[in-house]
Amino acid sequence: MRILLEVNTISYKPYHFMAVELKEKFPEIVFAIAGGTHVAPKFYREQKDIEYQIFEPDDMGIDKKDTDFDELKRFENELPLKSLWRLISADRKLGRSFLSGVSGYEYKFKNDRDIILNIAYNKINELNIIFDEFKPDLFIPAICNGGISVSIFDHLCNEKDIPYAVIQTCRVQNLFAFSSDKLLRFPNIDKTAKMFFQKKISIDLSMAEKLYNDIMSDLDDPDYFDLKNIRMQKVELTKTWSRIKYFYIIIPGVVVLGILDEIRNYIFRIYKTKSLYNHDSPSLLQRFRSIILKGIQKSRLSKPSFGEILPPDQKYLYYPLHTNPEYSTLIQGTMWQDQLMVVEILAKSIPSDWVVYVKEHPATVRFRTRPLSFYKRLKEFPNVVLAPTYMDMNSIISKSEMVAVITGTTGWEAILRGKPVINFSDHMFDAIGLSIKCTNIEKLSVDIFNEVNRIKKILPAERKRRIVCLLASMLKYGFRITYPKQLFYIEYANDEEHEVCGKELAEGLIKHLGYLEKEMGYDFGIHS
Repeated sequence: MRILLEVNTISYKPYHFMAVELKEKFPEIVFAIAGGTHVAPKFYREQKDIEYQIFEPDDMGIDKKDTDFDELKRFENELPLKSLWRLISADRKLGRSFLSGVSGYEYKFKNDRDIILNIAYNKINELNIIFDEFKPDLFIPAICNGGISVSIFDHLCNEKDIPYAVIQTCRVQNLFAFSSDKLLRFPNIDKTAKMFFQKKISIDLSMAEKLYNDIMSDLDDPDYFDLKNIRMQKVELTKTWSRIKYFYIIIPGVVVLGILDEIRNYIFRIYKTKSLYNHDSPSLLQRFRSIILKGIQKSRLSKPSFGEILPPDQKYLYYPLHTNPEYSTLIQGTMWQDQLMVVEILAKSIPSDWVVYVKEHPATVRFRTRPLSFYKRLKEFPNVVLAPTYMDMNSIISKSEMVAVITGTTGWEAILRGKPVINFSDHMFDAIGLSIKCTNIEKLSVDIFNEVNRIKKILPAERKRRIVCLLASMLKYGFRITYPKQLFYIEYANDEEHEVCGKELAEGLIKHLGYLEKEMGYDFGIHS
């Protein structure tokens, strides 16, 4: 069996320990790695545990092969959705012009169609060569990777009938499974959950019942759905000392580091490429502007006066803003990246006695910057209200009439609380019929009206039964990770924690390979 691992700075160590564990159990497995910064390939070259075939990451240079538009068109015609620009727009660099509600991530060739298509063409060729040379039986993408490579890898796997297996949370604490595509869908979990709740097959639900009770008892625990991780922690930039520290200590420090980094990059580019043409990292001025805007945003969003608490009798649809750019908006919600547009569509579709209650994602305060005009535009809608940034989300969901999401945990939490949910992208909970996906914005107002009435008719016992069936399916195909925050780099991990994650990933992958062999007809030669 031949396994191709895509690696990055997050996944390279856990993936190595996973490979070591798999190699011990199945010595015949051959591994190759692709991607990663210089740190990852260096680690794989220097380690002594396994011999990897290493495909060095490419810098996506623009002066390689001239674009063969016939070949590019052939690739495009084979895409399920028939447009290469969908792939490009999901790349935060090549698709920078498509990013909406985002400050930063500037790319000097963002408006140059020829250069963008040439980079895409060369990246397609590069990844094709890796597949053709290594001939993998299984592809495992890097954790939390984005960019055009995600969609190219996904398409190559479909075209060559190679299983795509990316690790993803089941939105239940410590429970993970391998998804089969870039949209992070679980067709095995979905299909089995539907068969469970339609009573087409029977199974012992006792473990799922226990898991359901545990979830419901911990539903308001801020740590259960990751609200305690560093990305979500409250930022304080409202006091005089905190502002002085940020604007007179942190910003000058970043400028000095930026100058040193510019010098280092300049020397590196000349040494490596003999040219400055490929340079597209932010300039010192852009970095300075970005950190100033981030400071202003932190100050505004952390103020108690930012946002409004609604009167107790005000009905509302809750829409939590996604951080952007992020995998959820770029890859899973490509057509819904413009969240001002999403809010406008919702505002045009709700009943007259509702408002759309919009809350900023706390991680945006720390790690992303929106244009100053973004919140101003939201406030211009007469039936849209901004919530305080750090208002308790559990309370907002519980008091809402409905919740709308592109994708993500909030929709799942709303289902657990018995709320109607509309999502704009596929989600694992779709299978149990407690939510609806928006497929036609012209009929969204009708969908909202019908869904609220439909969900009211589902009795609590039936709702619980469906959720338990979904949990049973998760348990059937999923596996536990002891250090999920470390695996996804939300918190720092030492080598011992990386090794534990790697061993658990190996056990989970063996389970997934069993499913692929027994239910999907693949033959890897490792299961009897």
